[in-house]
Amino acid sequence: MSEGPAEAGPSDTAPTDTYRISALSEHPDLTPEEVGRRMLRLLDGLGSMDELTTEQVILRTGLPLKYAPKGKVYAFTIQMPDSPWYYGVTYRDERETKMVELEYSYSGDSMPKGAPLCAMTVDDLAKQFKRDGFSLWIDVDELGQALAYYFKRSPLRVRVVPGASVTNNETGTYRLCVSQLMITKAD
Repeated sequence: MSEGPAEAGPSDTAPTDTYRISALSEHPDLTPEEVGRRMLRLLDGLGSMDELTTEQVILRTGLPLKYAPKGKVYAFTIQMPDSPWYYGVTYRDERETKMVELEYSYSGDSMPKGAPLCAMTVDDLAKQFKRDGFSLWIDVDELGQALAYYFKRSPLRVRVVPGASVTNNETGTYRLCVSQLMITKAD
């Protein structure tokens, strides 16, 4: 089996531009919600991780992934204007750790004040994945708090890491935001 472009560097058909963080003004259509929808669209109809190449991830998501030589990955990241929040997709094409990851996060050591970046919720994803035939198990800490939600439909596994929660002003209920969604091969 040959090693993917992340091991050897960019392939002849992969994008040759080097990765850099983008401003939302450069890609106004790629909002946090839209990037989330595109990540889920990548998962639709995906039979196995073996189907994915850098070119396929770019084609299926429509995201302009670029090679990040330091991390040996292909990535696309948008920094929110006047905010420490950012979001993006990373694709790693290594034999042992082939994965596609969506992340909503922030720069710095502590969560910024104000509303978190909450483009997707754990409940909405759980409902969708259940409809799509995924089984669920939850990794909890010693207090019983969820560390990650795992959804499996062989040969795929999706790991969803919860982030901050936000209050629905109309109902007073909390919505648990997604901070990371990672698609990998099921063990």
